[in-house]
Amino acid sequence: MELGDLAREFRNPLLHGGGGRFEDGVVVEWAPGHEAIAIDTDALTDQYMLLRPSLTEEQIANLLGRVDSIDAGFEQHPYFGWASEGLHADFRREFVERALRERLSGSASAFTDAASRAFDDSVNWDR
Repeated sequence: MELGDLAREFRNPLLHGGGGRFEDGVVVEWAPGHEAIAIDTDALTDQYMLLRPSLTEEQIANLLGRVDSIDAGFEQHPYFGWASEGLHADFRREFVERALRERLSGSASAFTDAASRAFDDSVNWDR
C-alpha cells in the first residue's frame, strides 16, 4: 500500500481520463440512466472526463481504507505533532541531529511542545 500505487490506480485514471482513449469520446449521463457519448473528431483535448461516477462503492471503500492506513502511519510518527502544528521544518544538520537525539531519548513530544511555545511567543510578541 504505497502512495505510488494509489496514484497509479486512482489519481492518474481519474484525472487523466480513466485509462480510455481520447477518441472514445466522453460519456455523458444526461438523465438518470440515460447516457450518450459525445465525440468531437475535430478537436480532441486532454480533458477526457466521465460525467458519471468513476469509482464503484467497493473501490471507494478500498481507497478510503488505504488512505486511513497511511494516515495512521503518519500519526504514529514521533514528529507528527510538529507537522500538524505547522511548525517550521529546519533541515540544517545541527537541527536534524538534535531532533534525532530527542527522538532517541524519548523526548520528541517535549521538544515539539517547546518549539510550539517558542513559535507562539514569536508570533504573539505583543501579549
